[in-house]
Amino acid sequence: MALRYASALAERSGRTNVVVTSHNMAAVMYTDQGDFARAMTHMEQALAMAEQRQDPRHLAWQLKNFSRFLFDAGDWQRMRELFASADAVMSQADR
Repeated sequence: MALRYASALAERSGRTNVVVTSHNMAAVMYTDQGDFARAMTHMEQALAMAEQRQDPRHLAWQLKNFSRFLFDAGDWQRMRELFASADAVMSQADR
């Protein structure tokens, strides 16, 4: 219940970094409970919000967070893809 309330507040704030962080925190909590499906939903939402922000460093950070989650979830193929995407985003940002 508190998590839903915090997420709703984050959404209303309009600050994408707060929304991304709240989804990441929810994903960690659900992962700790073994509920990877619910955690995946939050990771997907965090990634979508990070993409909307159009800040390459923030996007790369979220891609790497998601990669770590996918490692724990055992989805190593997608983990490799997202990690490669994060590296590509950072390489582009450094130019």
